[in-house]
Amino acid sequence: MNFTTFKKIISNIFIPEKIFLYLYLLIPTIIMFSKFFAETFILILIVFILLNLYKKKQFNNIFIWDPKFNLLKIANAFLIFFIFIFINKIINFSNIYDLLKSFTLLRFSILLLLPLILIKIKNVKFHNNLFYFIIIPTLALNIDLIYQFYSGKNILGYNYDSGYKRASSFFGDEKIAGSYLYFNFFILLLLFNFYKYKKFLISLILLTYYTMYLSGDRQPFLLVNLSLIIFLFIFFKEIKLNFIKNKIKYLFIILLILILSFNYNFKKIIMTEKYVVTLNQIKEFDLKKTHYYYHFNKAFIIFKNNIIFGTGYKTFRVECSSVKYKDTLDKSSPGYFNGCATHPHNYYLEIMSENGIIGLLLFIFIIFTFYKIFINKIYYQKKEIFINKIMLTFISTFFFPFKPTGSFYTNFSLIMLFFVITVFFFLTSTNKKKN
Repeated sequence: MNFTTFKKIISNIFIPEKIFLYLYLLIPTIIMFSKFFAETFILILIVFILLNLYKKKQFNNIFIWDPKFNLLKIANAFLIFFIFIFINKIINFSNIYDLLKSFTLLRFSILLLLPLILIKIKNVKFHNNLFYFIIIPTLALNIDLIYQFYSGKNILGYNYDSGYKRASSFFGDEKIAGSYLYFNFFILLLLFNFYKYKKFLISLILLTYYTMYLSGDRQPFLLVNLSLIIFLFIFFKEIKLNFIKNKIKYLFIILLILILSFNYNFKKIIMTEKYVVTLNQIKEFDLKKTHYYYHFNKAFIIFKNNIIFGTGYKTFRVECSSVKYKDTLDKSSPGYFNGCATHPHNYYLEIMSENGIIGLLLFIFIIFTFYKIFINKIYYQKKEIFINKIMLTFISTFFFPFKPTGSFYTNFSLIMLFFVITVFFFLTSTNKKKN
């Protein structure tokens, strides 16, 4: 088979584009039960995108809705970052498995091109489709998690973790239900101006906020509260007296629910204490009282010894136990340990220790690209102000530097992060197309 014949076969492949749109929209539902199948869906979408790039038919007038190519700017920023990680892994080669995994990170940059291709589907109201594909898993998870919290088991038989005070619902042994709701919380906010049943949407947002609290997953719950503080600043002009009067009932409802949950029974009081302890740690700002202090310290020591390129992708777990990275901490202190883990529990320190100052600068460049786009839309172009402010808040909390985190390269976090980004560009592009 020669190249011309192959090209002809590819160009004749026809699968309705709506199928790929629905595969994309199913990802938040599928990931609750299986990250493997969510990754499979993404792989199918990547093949679809690459075929369309190859055929080049989808790129006629494709940038009309976004004349400054904002989506491509973000995709390119991530692409450069992921390519550097792969090249750096070759330089710091340790094993073939992690080398291949570093290469597969490129799939997320390709995934960002999906709105450029699917935006041309005719007679499809994306925000309506998105609402139904998001509302079902979000509502189902909310109800099931509340049921698990109060009864001790969810509908699939997964137990509430009374030891760590964590409810996982459909995620089973993975205690990431709160993190999942954090991403969906912002997706629901993005949908606010696109859906006519706003009272129902507000109720679901409030329910999601309450369920995040019950999940016991402190980080996403505190990040959402941080986002509410940011909202007070960036939405200051929009917070009018009549708005407060109209929405005061919802604030009253959530306050009542929280008060009831705080005093429902002993387990709920313990849940409250869990957040109080965290808030006291933040107030005192004494890292030495937490195990994160030792992770952070070890990551910084590794970085100081490998400033330019770091030690390579996913090497912290190995390097942290090396004798050449001895720390100077008092080993007689009660909470001392060597700081070893699979990752240092902070995105910035993880990238610093594994990819050096170059990787950190490329990572910061990604964040800078987001801010430049959103701030330009809000304060200079005066376009789509509400939805851009929501994304500005999301990026500010997701990349907030002073928070303990999982690994940046975790499949779940990257899938949900890129889903939110593509949702934003789907919504803004369809809105432009509509106008």
